[in-house]
Amino acid sequence: MSEARGAAAAVFRLIDEGNDPGINEADVWKDDTESIYNINGDIEFDNIDFIYPSRKEAPVLHNLSLIACAGQTTALVGSSGCGKSTCMSLLLRYYEPSSGRITIDGRSITDYNVKQLRENIGAILFDMNIYENIRFGKLNATQEEIEQAAREANAHHFIMQLPDKYETLVGERGV
Repeated sequence: MSEARGAAAAVFRLIDEGNDPGINEADVWKDDTESIYNINGDIEFDNIDFIYPSRKEAPVLHNLSLIACAGQTTALVGSSGCGKSTCMSLLLRYYEPSSGRITIDGRSITDYNVKQLRENIGAILFDMNIYENIRFGKLNATQEEIEQAAREANAHHFIMQLPDKYETLVGERGV
């Protein structure tokens, strides 16, 4: 158990690093007056617009509104590039929306401690390769950072044994 905890630490170090310069590193560690553990869990995206900072010419989300009620299964389904991963990245505060508001139980997600938020929201990813799954924790991670995280998690050797290495698909249709 302690080995697994130590191995996971390397991956969580990548996850704890925010990508958006608008997210202050201190926000990741700040104490919160209302714990994320005391919430019901209704999530609302209210009129969200988003453009990746590195691709300003290609808006990703425009006027997206959705409600995911606590205790119910919610699936984001769509073609590749339609914004599913972007929605998760916004919810986990790797990026901030260009406009609109994301709330949990009516409270803005910017009010929550980022680290607690990320520890308590899980995404089930399908049809992604190993590289993309590790990279999901830090979208701007380099290949070297991803491989280093896998090494520290004692997974690199195993991954390199797979026929497609880091490009191996995992999830419902993968290994």
